[in-house]
Amino acid sequence: MTPQASILLSSYIHRLSCAGVFNPEADVHKIINYACGPHEPFRRKNFWALTHEQRDRIEHLIARRERREPLARIFGIVDFMDVKIHVVSNVFRPCSEAEALIDQVVSHSHITRPPKRILDLGTGSGCLLLSLLKEFPLATGHGTDINPKAIAAAKRNTEINELSSRAQFSTGNWADHLNDRYDLIISHPPVVPTKNIPHMCPEMKNFDPFESLDGGKDGLDFFRYMSRNFHRLATTDSFGVFTVYSLSAEKSFFSKRLFQTEVKRNYAGMPCCMFVSSRPEKSAISIVSRLIKRA
Repeated sequence: MTPQASILLSSYIHRLSCAGVFNPEADVHKIINYACGPHEPFRRKNFWALTHEQRDRIEHLIARRERREPLARIFGIVDFMDVKIHVVSNVFRPCSEAEALIDQVVSHSHITRPPKRILDLGTGSGCLLLSLLKEFPLATGHGTDINPKAIAAAKRNTEINELSSRAQFSTGNWADHLNDRYDLIISHPPVVPTKNIPHMCPEMKNFDPFESLDGGKDGLDFFRYMSRNFHRLATTDSFGVFTVYSLSAEKSFFSKRLFQTEVKRNYAGMPCCMFVSSRPEKSAISIVSRLIKRA
């Protein structure tokens, strides 16, 4: 790489660093590779052999990232587990935290029967549901979202991944409009307290839809809703998997209703998701048994 090219590369990294981008060097490399094509590794590219059109494109993409637009939105497509997801404006983008849900479901299904009917609440781009349908080839699924643009995006991603025959989507508030029951209920719900949204990173507060972030006054609105509706949507042997960020707050709503619950941790040891079983807690079974005996 020529000295001039090295200076230009350093200037890109410096600009993203000043903008507050995490790991700016990696993002610059990804942008250049995306702009110039995958024909040769980044380290061998000669900036001064690039066309004016390629240089202009790199500058345009760097400027977008400098404004803290996420790379997934800049590139317009992302690999999520085993599916390709097109990322569109006004629809929540796939995130790495959501991948932990899929890993946990797959691990759980190795010791139980695989789910045949899946419900994805707040489906967004459809990434969770489509990943699960890829993993479980005999399953069918239904995704819901309050955002009509999200439903349109999920349908498009379903077609791209050739899963249209096994997935359907509908617009609505969570599961208010549904009467069916499911083996697996999954969601990566909004969990940010309303007052905290202005303090979030620009990649989220400026580019993700408000309704995909807003979890209500304390961030727990979804868990209140789900704890009230889980029995209505679940079979006698189904389970739910929901993103959580604490060990107790979200769990308490289900525990009060005597559901079996377990919070799973990610590789860093932090809470990542909660399992909810349609089977009642053992303590609840014991109480009922004693009541029957007394009768």
